[in-house]
Amino acid sequence: MDKPNPRQGLLESQPIKLASIKSAWESDQRGAATRKRIAYAFFGALGALGILVVVALATGNFVLAGLLPLPIGLLAWVFLESRRNLKDFGNYESKLHDMGTELEDKNRQLRQLVQTDALTSVLNRRGLEKALSTETNRAKRSGKKNAAILVDCDDFKSVNETLGHAGGDAVLQEMAARMRKAVRPVDYVSRVGGDEFIILLSEVDLDTALQVAERVRLSICDGPVKAGDKETMVSSSLGVTMLPKELCTIEEILTAARMGLKHSKSGGKNRVSTADLGKSAEEERTPLAQLLSGAENFRPFKQPIVRLRDGAVVASEVYCLGPAGPFEMPENYFRLALEQNQLTSVDLKCLRTLLSAAKRSEKGKRVHLNLYPGTLLDIPVEEFPALFSEMSSNGGLCIEISGRQMFADATCLLERIVELKRMGAQILLDDIGSGRSTIEHMMILEPNQLKIGQAVSQHIGSQPVKRKQLERLVAIANSMNATIIADGVKSKDDEKVLLETGVEYGQGLIYGASVEMR
Repeated sequence: MDKPNPRQGLLESQPIKLASIKSAWESDQRGAATRKRIAYAFFGALGALGILVVVALATGNFVLAGLLPLPIGLLAWVFLESRRNLKDFGNYESKLHDMGTELEDKNRQLRQLVQTDALTSVLNRRGLEKALSTETNRAKRSGKKNAAILVDCDDFKSVNETLGHAGGDAVLQEMAARMRKAVRPVDYVSRVGGDEFIILLSEVDLDTALQVAERVRLSICDGPVKAGDKETMVSSSLGVTMLPKELCTIEEILTAARMGLKHSKSGGKNRVSTADLGKSAEEERTPLAQLLSGAENFRPFKQPIVRLRDGAVVASEVYCLGPAGPFEMPENYFRLALEQNQLTSVDLKCLRTLLSAAKRSEKGKRVHLNLYPGTLLDIPVEEFPALFSEMSSNGGLCIEISGRQMFADATCLLERIVELKRMGAQILLDDIGSGRSTIEHMMILEPNQLKIGQAVSQHIGSQPVKRKQLERLVAIANSMNATIIADGVKSKDDEKVLLETGVEYGQGLIYGASVEMR
């Protein structure tokens, strides 16, 4: 089991002194009032002194000169009080500066803790995402490549069973410490879950990456690991993969490196392999391997979205077809990807293919792109501008979030939704009425548009229950200031009922077949 999170300890042991800041602020307010009184006294005394002098000179009555010590004395008091007040203000300013420095230090510590794995003190997923973004940009400038090593502890389940969870934690901590000693100072060690670690190597070739991986492997198995009063030998299997020049996600790294890891495990464990070495012909021919082997395997298509009242084309929904065969249709290759736990990798491959095609052929038009919630969550927010900014400007991009894989708690997507909207993109919640999207999801994400599936839109004219359901959805959408798109419209009768219930837009074969994007 992981150790308690140290973030709470930091907040408890080093509280931000809000009371001190409040006290200093109140002190400054009192000082401001005092300075105001001093200013009034100064100008009052100066005015009185001037009046006495003028009157004495004008009347020749120098008896009034006997009153001069009064304003002069008041001016002296103003001088002394000002000096004291300025000193107090200087002390306050110094105290505020010290507190600001302390607050900056603690915020820096908290940011570091957010990016650090609590058990092993190496980077966590968030920290790795940041490092990945930094090193990808650096590699683009230098023209070199980065590599990643996936490290998996051999037989970790039996380690936990033998030593207990505390012993398993000790093994993971020692593995992390040995890895950090084995890699170069410019490399990053991160824990991505359980007993899996990813090491990010910056600006290396494959030979160098394999040498570093071998050094890590030898370091991990170099001597027993102490867990309390027990000792155990530990080994690891490693998979090495070279990273593309464009930014990739952690899930894509895991997908690529796990093939090499699989070779290491099947080859007897405690060894280093790559995704390209030792790959069998059967593995080469798997449909999913073919899909992920190159962007050319995905062909971008578009289907028009029309305004129902006049049939005008207002946007296009874009999607990818796979290679001709049983996995050509999106529902088929996505089902295969889901079964093999590679849904995010396939979805990202489609996303990049579609964005590239849309920038070429759909410039100035609104484009609807489909994304699974897990994919959206896996893309670092810092990379949104590079991916989406060109298409998002002037509302040119609408992200359709699939409701079929929606999280029970959609608040984890909120940061990304807010950023996309800030960039000018629109958000559409898909599969309303047939997926897992709920009213709660609508309230949290506040989409600009909702899309009802074929299960709701087809044959709606002959099914009063469907019509009643749609009327309720339209009422909800109107309350949220969101528009509705009906998918899979197949007849003019259905179109008529959709218009009567308040649906403004639709798509389907009656409005035009899908065409390939060139």
